[in-house]
Amino acid sequence: MSDTAELLAQFKTDVENDYDATDDQRRAQNEDIRFISVDGGMWEDFLTDTHNSETKRARLELDITSDAVFSYVGERTLNRASVIYTPDDKATTDDDADLLNGVYRADFKDNDGQVSQDNSVLETAMCGSGAFKFSTRFVDEEDPENENQEIIFEPIFNAFSHVVFDANAKRADKADAKHVTVLTGYNEKAFESEWPELEATSAYEPEQRFSWKENDVVYVGERYEIEKVKEKVQVWQNVQLNKVKAYNVEQFAAVEDELKALGWEFVRERTITRQKVKKSVFTGAEFIEEPKLIAGKYLPVIPMSGFRIYVNNEEHTRGIVRKLKDANRAFNAAISKMAESSASSGDSKNTYVREQVKGCEDNLARKDKAYNVINALKDVNGNPILSGPVDKSMPNQVDPNTVAVMEVISSFVQNKTGGMPQDTIDPNASGKAINALRTLKDLNTQVMTDNINQSLKHAGKVYRSIAGDIYTKTQMKKVVGINGQSKIVQLNQTSLDPQSGNPIALNDLSRGKFSVDVEVGPQYESQKEATIDSIERVMDKLDRQDPLFAPLLSMWMSNIEGTGLDPIKEFNRNLMLKQGLVQPETQEEEQMLQSVQQQKDPQEELTLAAAEQQRAEAKNLEASSVQKLADAQLKKAQAVEKVVDIGIKRTEQTLRRLQGIQTGQSGANVTQ
Repeated sequence: MSDTAELLAQFKTDVENDYDATDDQRRAQNEDIRFISVDGGMWEDFLTDTHNSETKRARLELDITSDAVFSYVGERTLNRASVIYTPDDKATTDDDADLLNGVYRADFKDNDGQVSQDNSVLETAMCGSGAFKFSTRFVDEEDPENENQEIIFEPIFNAFSHVVFDANAKRADKADAKHVTVLTGYNEKAFESEWPELEATSAYEPEQRFSWKENDVVYVGERYEIEKVKEKVQVWQNVQLNKVKAYNVEQFAAVEDELKALGWEFVRERTITRQKVKKSVFTGAEFIEEPKLIAGKYLPVIPMSGFRIYVNNEEHTRGIVRKLKDANRAFNAAISKMAESSASSGDSKNTYVREQVKGCEDNLARKDKAYNVINALKDVNGNPILSGPVDKSMPNQVDPNTVAVMEVISSFVQNKTGGMPQDTIDPNASGKAINALRTLKDLNTQVMTDNINQSLKHAGKVYRSIAGDIYTKTQMKKVVGINGQSKIVQLNQTSLDPQSGNPIALNDLSRGKFSVDVEVGPQYESQKEATIDSIERVMDKLDRQDPLFAPLLSMWMSNIEGTGLDPIKEFNRNLMLKQGLVQPETQEEEQMLQSVQQQKDPQEELTLAAAEQQRAEAKNLEASSVQKLADAQLKKAQAVEKVVDIGIKRTEQTLRRLQGIQTGQSGANVTQ
């Protein structure tokens, strides 16, 4: 046996072993989906001996299960989960994260992301298993010179039977799986049209339980497997760009001259373990595509799980339907029995002896007669005897046990699913009570919600890995903002640093480390409507002269939608740019803002001139005040000087008088 034949045999064996490991669960999941999706599905594998097509018994189907499923799916649709990337190291900027988020939103919006995710959530809610996958395709399949690719989302229908993961994987998102096989069914005509030269032999045939229609389907296996290899790489550094890259031998040979020409320098050589993904496509007889490397380093198939647990090393998974089936079956059986009784019982019926009705048959047969005429009975002497019916048969009454069972079932379903919205059942219920019941309902499905979000978080990692491998060339790419607005950016653009003059790389998705989170909340349109309501409530409380009124009016205008509003919305955005309420998003807006900032406003010039005049007058006033103060100080000093002079003169006069007195006394003493 050749190596290729051995590899094919190994792949087929892996599919069979992995499928058989969870075969019981797959059968139960098939029943769950058929229960609410297929006519007659509620009676499959239930009372088959007494209620089948041969017994002609009533088999009514009153669906009290699917409401809980579609209510959950509807809430997920209104509050769709979104993958959010944030920087995970210092070298990764917020702009890098915004770019990756925008590219993801664009691919999700344009390449069947919503269809794939919604189908997976629906099947998970029904039976406990769903899945979608990532793939790549050329942007323009008709242009042989255009090598640009894009990431697409692909739904996988009936994932419970068509997705076969490594049976040893234990995580809900199967991030620990080493391989996965996706089975795709083709009818014989479609298979022959796609591969006319190949033998129509299935890679594996899932069991089609309860399928009343036999189809000749050929299943093709699409296998993805993780491969870890050790390889030597050369590490190169560009000081000017402040970047470090590693290349293996094959890559380096192709870019060596370019690296040296652009100033890259060799740093070192090291051995690393690299994780890669290989893809192969095969039938039961041969390979359609032999294993080859694809973009990314994770398995591109994203599974979703509902309620799951491991028992005796076996995974058990279910959705919402599983635990409601028995109640719905019992309800249908009770309703069917009541319908049979109602159809066969009719009205009450009188019983007469033959002598009473002889000759009156037509009269008694007509129910529209006001009264019935019968023959009178006679005694042994021939005298008539007044008498009515000798007996009367009553219609069958509803079994009290049946009524009790239906009440128990209704109460069970109400408690299990939350039933109808509480504000519909009890319009007088308080808002706090309604919120409490809704919270309880959400808690019943919170485990499933967490498992779904865990899978979406892993999907974000898978997408990031693929994007880093295929969005490496200079190309124009659509990005979508969180507000739903789209624009075109150029990936892998080289520009010059305005300060250093060195070349720098812009919009490079191959670099950066990101953490992945999942945010669950209302869609942007719902958020925008809530924002409009909030702004209107605040504006009602403000006076028009309030400084907050004008900015709120601008924000209100930017959120409303309507026909013919584009010119006024554009004018409003320009006004918000000038006021600094929003930041420029395009080069045109940046140029417009710079131009506005450079222009001199005449009113502003008048204001500046008036302010300058006031400053000059203030200076003159200040100088005049200083001069007056100086004059006052001078006069005060002169006054002080005069006072001092007067004091001095008075002191001198006093001294002279004292001297004269002393001289006179001395002469008197001498005379004595």
